Amino acid sequence: MKKRLLWLCGIACLLGIHLSAAEVERLRCEYLCEPQGIDIKTPRLSWVITSKVRGDRQSAYRIVVASTPEKLRRGEGDLWDSGRIDSDKSSQVEYAGRPL
Repeated sequence: MKKRLLWLCGIACLLGIHLSAAEVERLRCEYLCEPQGIDIKTPRLSWVITSKVRGDRQSAYRIVVASTPEKLRRGEGDLWDSGRIDSDKSSQVEYAGRPL
């Protein structure tokens, strides 16, 4: 459960870095905002980008999954680092890292 929460935080941090006026909100894992006890090997992730700037949109994302908060803060994905994905997709993104 702890690892799952870490990678959800990672989505927010890493998406937010590249969006000046935008915010990442409503982080979800398997449609749940604060999942506990997810037993799916490849959980699906989703998020919503909001901005007060007209026309702002997501053009890419990067998901980093780390085993500790320290590694996550440094951007080290020891469980998974999706790398930059040029896509506006923000729903049903499957976890593709080491087993959780």
